[in-house]
Amino acid sequence: MTQRTEPSAQACFDIASESHDDEVVGMTSEVPADSVGNGWPADLTRRLRVLLHTLPLDGMRRSDAIRDTEFRHYDSLALALRVLDVVIDRLGLEAEADREVVTRVLRPVLSAMDAAAGVDPSPERHERMLDKLLGVLLRQR
Repeated sequence: MTQRTEPSAQACFDIASESHDDEVVGMTSEVPADSVGNGWPADLTRRLRVLLHTLPLDGMRRSDAIRDTEFRHYDSLALALRVLDVVIDRLGLEAEADREVVTRVLRPVLSAMDAAAGVDPSPERHERMLDKLLGVLLRQR
C-alpha cells in the first residue's frame, strides 16, 4: 500500500500514483508560468535550441581527423568561426560577405595553418578546402 501524498507536496510531473484506497490520484500542482509543461523550463528549451544549431560546427570539428590527408592540418572549426565573424561584420552593409570576401580573409589563415604544419601553401588546395567548408556551412555538402 502506498501512502497518499498531498498534491502540493508532489513534484510538477504528470505522474499518477496509487493511493491506499486503490484509486488513482493525479497530480494537481500548478506548473510554474516560466516552464513549458511537465516541469521543463522554457530557458532550457532555448539553450537546447542554440546547442542544436551548433551541431554542424561540432561535426566539422570531428571530421577533421578523417578528412583527406592533404586537408587534415586545417582546423575547420577555426575557419568556420572566422567565416561567421566576417559575415557578422558585414551584416547590414552594402558589401556582403560573398565568396570573394571570405576567400580574401581566409587565405592568410589557411597559409598560416599550412606553415604551422610544414606544408607548402597551395591556392588550389585552399580553394578546395573553401569549397568543403562553405559547403558544410551552407549545408550543400
